[in-house]
Amino acid sequence: MLKLEPLMVMRAQLKDPVAVGSGPYGNRQIYDVTGGSFEGPRLKGKVLPSGGDWLLLGSDGVGRLTCVRRWRRTMARSSTCSTTVCS
Repeated sequence: MLKLEPLMVMRAQLKDPVAVGSGPYGNRQIYDVTGGSFEGPRLKGKVLPSGGDWLLLGSDGVGRLTCVRRWRRTMARSSTCSTTVCS
């Protein structure tokens, strides 16, 4: 049986959301990442300012993150190497 272990915990600092407005599936908000940190058993570092996440808040009260990571890259600096790029 495959045993899974968490790689890291990431905490991101975000700007106040930018409200895009209502659409057919709910209200869209954009959160820009201004920094943060990550740490795990073999990985530790700092999240550099870049990119953000799009949240769609539906009429059912559920928030759904839209995958925008394929259009941008998250830059992070780890304690073991100068810069790590996570797609």
